[in-house]
Amino acid sequence: MVATNTDLSIPQLRGIAPGNGSLVAAVTAATGSTPAVAGKPEAALFTTAAKHLGVSRPLVVGDRLDTDILGGNRARMDTALVLTGVDTVRTALAAVAGQRPKYLLADLEGLYEPYPEISHSDGVYRCGASSAMVDDGTVHLTGDLANLDTWRAACSAWWSANPDPATAALPALQSAGSPVLADSAGR
Repeated sequence: MVATNTDLSIPQLRGIAPGNGSLVAAVTAATGSTPAVAGKPEAALFTTAAKHLGVSRPLVVGDRLDTDILGGNRARMDTALVLTGVDTVRTALAAVAGQRPKYLLADLEGLYEPYPEISHSDGVYRCGASSAMVDDGTVHLTGDLANLDTWRAACSAWWSANPDPATAALPALQSAGSPVLADSAGR
């Protein structure tokens, strides 16, 4: 048995719908057989595509951490998570190392804009007018939570403090000394 991809869901105009991975999981449960995966998130799909296109520094762009970004990372390619589909800034922040993108983009238009620099000094990560630092397992944010630069700084700070977590876990978040609620700027 061979699966083309393992996307559990797909975004549609009316919301999230079951993806091919849901069907793969059902067949796996019914047969007890685990398929070989010919597509995402396996590296071969990405490396073969880059080879056929003749590109030496491809950028893998996707809306899913567990297939698009994981596959690009497995192929040792730069990755960009666009926040127009399945995953959000919060799931990116919580991601395990293999699913962490190099770039966070609001949408595909971000591919045509200069990517902001993220700097760090003394444990503080800055992106634009925003900054983030980790103290005792909490990410302290400064900046507008609706501004993607705040989340870029948060990801850089958290990922640096937690380079290889065993499981995905969203850290506690504070902004201006107050806890950040789960639905605040939850792109």
